[in-house]
Amino acid sequence: MAMFAPQQPLVMRDLPPDVRYRRLAEATTPSRVRAAVVALAGLNAACLLLMRSTLSVAVAGPEGLAAAYGWSNTERGVVLGAFFYGYVACQVPGGLVATKAGAKPVLLAGMALSVAASLLTPAAADAGLHTVVAARVALGLGQGCMYPAYAALFGAWLPHHEQGKGIALANLGDTLGSIAGMTLTPPLMASTLGWRAAFVGPGLLGVLWLVAWWLLGATSSPEHHPTIS
Repeated sequence: MAMFAPQQPLVMRDLPPDVRYRRLAEATTPSRVRAAVVALAGLNAACLLLMRSTLSVAVAGPEGLAAAYGWSNTERGVVLGAFFYGYVACQVPGGLVATKAGAKPVLLAGMALSVAASLLTPAAADAGLHTVVAARVALGLGQGCMYPAYAALFGAWLPHHEQGKGIALANLGDTLGSIAGMTLTPPLMASTLGWRAAFVGPGLLGVLWLVAWWLLGATSSPEHHPTIS
């Protein structure tokens, strides 16, 4: 009888998108591509925390921003806290965009905005307190969307039982980036650029990350990667 006829197996394209991505991540993703994508996510977190943390060191001391521009303690606090206005505002929208459009555009846009904000911070400080506050808010906007994007990226690229390791790697990148910011900012400030180097250097590292992502051809999911069929 027809009701007992064997069913034809579903091909990959007939599966729902979330199941298809998971199957690709679990079965067909070359380990080297997956490892490179996850490693880039960890480096992304490290670069972002480096850009975020340098200000807390560069603002202080006789050669820092506060002394250079005569900021009061209140003005220093406003500049240090401005980052978090953008950071909080962008988390939910970033998660929604990453869910709908994938992690790639969110990661690229967030890093590009963070790089621009970091590189432009010296010029913004020269222009006045309001502009440097705006640059810090922009940095927060660029970084607030990252953890939602990491979740979307790891959900597409990693098997379910390995996704926690991906988040752990992002957390490790956060910690290493913060340590690097606190450790490297003083020698950067001792260079010929002074405190400006504390923002230019991390910004240039962000540019290198964007180049690495482009060279790898990293995508939001294995299904869209050019080397995976």
